[in-house]
Amino acid sequence: MHEKYYLMRLMTGDDVVCQAEKIDNGYKLINPLKLSYVITSSKKASLMLTPWVQVAIDTDQIFDVSNEKIIFIKQSDINLTEFYLETMNTFNKEKELNEKYLNDEMTDVEEFNVTEDDFISSIFNKRKLN
Repeated sequence: MHEKYYLMRLMTGDDVVCQAEKIDNGYKLINPLKLSYVITSSKKASLMLTPWVQVAIDTDQIFDVSNEKIIFIKQSDINLTEFYLETMNTFNKEKELNEKYLNDEMTDVEEFNVTEDDFISSIFNKRKLN
């Protein structure tokens, strides 16, 4: 199936690039990225994509938006779609690295896991030795 990507302007003023599915009263936004226009230090205009809602707040990144909250929606052009896909690929790689790091850290913590009784006992044993 050929996936389509869309550019939307929302009532909040946010421009969002995402996959979208039509639902009864609006659209389901999938992995929306906020499109920002920035001026670089060399005074050139540039585009930047960032998560519309930070992953720490919502990990599944799927949102229903009613028609009343959408000013316009149009299929994104090939350049914007490629930029979106490259950015999503980068975010997904970072997410995988973060998950691997967290899993490795949790393994390290589990190796040193002691019960509360063992901990209390070790404190009293040290005091007796002194």
